[in-house]
Amino acid sequence: MAASSTSALGTGTTLTINSGTLDLNGTSSVTLANLNGTSLATITNTSGTPATLNLGVANTFGSVFSGAITGSNLAVTKGSSGSLLVLDGANNYGGITTINNGESTLAALLPVCRPIPPC
Repeated sequence: MAASSTSALGTGTTLTINSGTLDLNGTSSVTLANLNGTSLATITNTSGTPATLNLGVANTFGSVFSGAITGSNLAVTKGSSGSLLVLDGANNYGGITTINNGESTLAALLPVCRPIPPC
């Protein structure tokens, strides 16, 4: 699926991607209230025009996206002071990550240490 405008997915929308790809397609800014998805999901920006994925995380239970966020011209912003946002997929987007409020966990970047750090 490809976004064609900043309101293509609505505003304040909860998006769940169980498999497949959402291409922001150079859309300047797409805002979601919540993002959930499995490891079979991908969000990307294949356009040469920069795009920003704004994640609000509006519910009290948080959001978990286990898919990949990719694209050299893609930035991610977490805005709401709401619950925890967990991005635990193999993310390799090239834009800026901004956390304006709330909590975020970038689980794929954390080392796996057993039984006790340091690794």
